[in-house]
This record gives sequence, C-alpha cells and structure tokens, in this order.
Amino acid sequence: MAAIVHLATSVQPGHPGHGDGWGPMDGMMDGWGGGWAWLWWLLLVAGIITLIVVAILGLTRGFASRDTRDSGRGRARDLLDERYARGELTTEEYHERLTELKRE
Repeated sequence: MAAIVHLATSVQPGHPGHGDGWGPMDGMMDGWGGGWAWLWWLLLVAGIITLIVVAILGLTRGFASRDTRDSGRGRARDLLDERYARGELTTEEYHERLTELKRE
C-alpha cells in the first residue's frame, strides 16, 4: 500500500505545454516539432519548385528537338547554297535540289 501511495505522489505535473504529458505538446519530440516545422515546409516548397522547373525544361527541350530537325534542313540549304556559289551545281541542279529540300 505504501508503494501505491509513493507512486501516486511522485507524479508531479510540470509546466503545462512543455512535452511533459500535460499540455498540447506532449509526445511531440519534446517541443522540437514546432521549431523545425518550417524546415519541412521549406523542403516541400523547394521540391514543388524543382518539379515545375524540370517540367518546363522538359517541355522546352522537346520543342528544341523539333527545331533541330528544322535546323538540319537549314544546314542542308546552306550547303546547297555554298555548292552553287562555288560553281559545283548548275542553276537547274540547284533549283531541282532546292525543290526537293522544300518537299521534305
């Protein structure tokens, strides 16, 4: 019986709200949850921003790959112009190949 009385009197409530089982922060990492919560929000926002940037870069690179095909045609046109300027092609050959390039 003395042990029960000792146990009952040894439980002293501390200051409420300091993770001692008597306040709103009991069991919340002894008060660390509120102090470090900003870090988790910061990481969440940084993750969302990273996803948005990656999505935008992916979309723009997708469009860039389409432009690469067009620039390949531009390079073919440049080569054709250079060969014509050097006299390697007649006017008729130049126009035939130019028409062929425009068709593709």
